[in-house]
Amino acid sequence: MKNTEFVNRVLGIAETNPTYRTGGDGSDGTCDCIGLILGAIGKKYDMHSTNYFARYQMTDMRAITEDVEPELGELVYKARSASNPLYDLHERYKQGGRYYMPGDMLDYYHVGVVTGVNPLVITHCTESAQANGIARDYTLVGWTHICAADDVEYEELVDIPADVPVPDLAVVYSDNQDPVCLRSSPSTDKGYNTIAKVPFGAEVVVLERSSDWATVQWDGMKGYMQIQYLRLIGMAPEDQGTGQTEERMVTITIPERVAEELRLALRFLD
Repeated sequence: MKNTEFVNRVLGIAETNPTYRTGGDGSDGTCDCIGLILGAIGKKYDMHSTNYFARYQMTDMRAITEDVEPELGELVYKARSASNPLYDLHERYKQGGRYYMPGDMLDYYHVGVVTGVNPLVITHCTESAQANGIARDYTLVGWTHICAADDVEYEELVDIPADVPVPDLAVVYSDNQDPVCLRSSPSTDKGYNTIAKVPFGAEVVVLERSSDWATVQWDGMKGYMQIQYLRLIGMAPEDQGTGQTEERMVTITIPERVAEELRLALRFLD
């Protein structure tokens, strides 16, 4: 299966708005993170498990660094080491277990699919206080590893200009460099509406904004943050709180053969 078809299948499952259920693969209105991928590929595997898939159905597994360039259809993982208090690797993946792989003791506990490259979009199925089903991330923050799926063929792709919405990015700012509250509602009246405290200098995705508040996403969590604590990337300071978004040129990634067909069609129209 080519990566473009794989991504279309992932998006097809996402469009049905499945709710989260461990073991779901999108066929009954439910899915979990690995189920979204298994349902799109359409094959049966020995285990319905992110750890099994990360070890036995992947190629070119590598840690995410600043210079990584995700490809359409690649899988991104969140992994914990044994020193993490939330580490929960099943015994079957440890030494002596059926699926033990020497040298790899990471707990790959969550997985998503790169469904957009420019701009970056990661589609995944999750359950949290902010989501029950399909969620989308627009940065690699929180994701630790990236790889290709064995059953997906990755075509050479090219970028062409396209008129698609691009989320704004912002840096969290405070005069005293203290963390800033991410809240469940656009209000400071109730102290218990704090979801998380976002560090000074952290990058967040701005989904919506007004003159006072912005809906932002950070580390997989979505909530509200006061505009005064955000510095929008690429926007002049005087425009930061106006709620206006600058017009930007973006690109989409398509197979090279499709790009050539498009060039020929446009030449014919000329």
